[in-house]
Amino acid sequence: MELEAFVARVFEGFSRWDQVARGATYVRGLMREAERKSPGAMATYMTEVNEQALRHFVTDSPWDFDNVRRRLTECALEKLPAEGRFLIVDETGFPKQGKHSVGVARQYGGTLGKVGNGQVAVRVHLATKEVSVPLDGERYLPESWTNDASRLAKCRVPEAAPFRTKPELALLLLERLRGWGVERYPVVADAA
Repeated sequence: MELEAFVARVFEGFSRWDQVARGATYVRGLMREAERKSPGAMATYMTEVNEQALRHFVTDSPWDFDNVRRRLTECALEKLPAEGRFLIVDETGFPKQGKHSVGVARQYGGTLGKVGNGQVAVRVHLATKEVSVPLDGERYLPESWTNDASRLAKCRVPEAAPFRTKPELALLLLERLRGWGVERYPVVADAA
């Protein structure tokens, strides 16, 4: 699928052309081989990027994130062979400095292989023997975050963000995927 057709499909339903254009720019930036993929970093290596406009698209622009994720899942389902599919549930750690990014805490991160400062996301991938494609994910919020209303408000986390364990997040993701029409496939996960 060409990038333009892919972007048009994923961002279908956006009411403004500039949102679709910024979405396309953001997707192109994510596809670049670069260490950092933030709007600020993209502005340094992509001439067509207006950092402020791209940052607004990512953080403030009103668009239906779940609808975009559902469309990405549909694309993955169409591209992967139907035979031998299974789902992988895994947690992924992102090392972070500081304490202000959403969900950052001293916690175990598989990327580090130890307890360190970072964020953790629970993700579900659709896989075959040959390939694995991420379908959906949720950021894990430690209780130190969900119990701190002012911290959640400062980072614009919805008030209704209750504490969920990583297995609870995995079940939430699997239920959402079923709601999007993903068939029941065998599920594999590690001991966590």
